[in-house]
Amino acid sequence: MKYEIMPKADLFGANLVRARLDGADLRGADIRNARLDGADLRGAKLEGADLRGADLRGARLRGADLGCVDMRGTRQFGCTFLGGVAAHLDLRGAKLCKARLSRARLEGVDLRGANMEGADLRGARLHGANMDGACLRGAKLCKARFSGANLEGADLKRADLRGAKLQSARVQDADLRGANLEGANLEGANLTNARIRDTILDIGGYGLHDAIRLA
Repeated sequence: MKYEIMPKADLFGANLVRARLDGADLRGADIRNARLDGADLRGAKLEGADLRGADLRGARLRGADLGCVDMRGTRQFGCTFLGGVAAHLDLRGAKLCKARLSRARLEGVDLRGANMEGADLRGARLHGANMDGACLRGAKLCKARFSGANLEGADLKRADLRGAKLQSARVQDADLRGANLEGANLEGANLTNARIRDTILDIGGYGLHDAIRLA
């Protein structure tokens, strides 16, 4: 069913399972605890919306604008967000397992404690993102841009970081065991106390020798 929804709508706890909301203007809407599993939100305008506790499992968010959205505690297993814009998004503690976020613009996003195990973030822009303690185990991070990002204590076991840009990133105490950092740019990165057993590290170009600290 296609829904016509106005900006700043009150959708608290609404049942929008598999709803057609492509292109909808949901700026500033209250969507807390709503059921949006399987919903079509492609190209939707969600800037400033409150999505805390919403269920977005299997939702399609390709090209959606999620600027300044609060998505703490949302469930997003398997959601699709290809090429979307989500600058300065609050995703603390969000469940993004296997989410498809390739080429997404996630500059300055707060992902502290988020579960992104197996997520596809290839080519995503995560400049200045806060991913302190986030789980990125087995995530696809090829050519992702993490310059200036905070990855302290992050779980990056078996993550694919080939060609990733990690200039000046804070990676202290992160778990990089089994990760692939071939061709990654680590210029100015802080890897103090990072766990790197069985990690593939490229010492050529802007590789390991360019990291400012490595314990």
